[in-house]
Order: sequence, then C-alpha cells, then structure tokens
Amino acid sequence: MMVSKTYYVDTTKSIDILLISHEIRRLVQETRPEIGQVSVIVPFPGAGLAVFDKDVSREVLVKELAPYLKNQLIHVLLPKSMTLLIEKGKLANDPWQDIFLIDYDTSSRRREFRVFSETAAAAGKPGAPGNPMPPPQPGGR
Repeated sequence: MMVSKTYYVDTTKSIDILLISHEIRRLVQETRPEIGQVSVIVPFPGAGLAVFDKDVSREVLVKELAPYLKNQLIHVLLPKSMTLLIEKGKLANDPWQDIFLIDYDTSSRRREFRVFSETAAAAGKPGAPGNPMPPPQPGGR
C-alpha cells in the first residue's frame, strides 16, 4: 500500500534550513507499516534534502553552504529526493538525526515537498521479516 501527502513551507530570501522530520514521522505513524520505506521529494528547483545530527547549528550550516551557492555546486551536493527505511513501525535512521529541507533559492516563496510511505509487499509472506520460513516440504519440494 502506498500513501502520499504534500506539505508546504514558507521560505525567506536567504538560505533556509527547515526541519521536516515531524511531517515524515507523522505519515509513518498514520500508515503504521511494520516494514517499508518513505520517500521524500522536492519537486521544484531551488531546494534539496539533507540529514544532520540534531545538535548541528543551523547558523553554521548556512555559513558552510553559502560558498557552494555562489558556484552552483549546491545543486550537486543536495539531493532532490531521499528514501528512508521503516522498521518496526518507525524510521530506521539514528534517533539523533533529523531530516531537513534546505531552500537555497533567493526569492521567498511557498516551497512544496512530498512524502510517500510504502508498506513492503512481502509483509505477511513466509520469509518476510518477522515471519519464519515454512518448514521444508517432504521430498525436497
């Protein structure tokens, strides 16, 4: 089963580093998959995604990213999408990490990002995580 939601955030005329972990975790909680994956996509130019430790200063990140904005390398460094695994109904990334949308467009605007949650198709089938393999059949089949 796949569920998707579109979210919007307002940005300013400078580099914005916006926390979006809560929206992603909320969708995982709503869909309640035991195993699966979540994909996050920024569909339009001028922004990308990143995972940082929670204790990293946003001011330091803006200062470090600014030189890459001038030479357009920021387009290569920040992906437009990312996929995160879901295990035991929760995101499988480190609990000390957060997911950020980084808007490097210098015009203030309403920025869109989309989150897709997909339950693993193998869930509930023999051999899937949490389901042991069935015993061997007599005669080797």
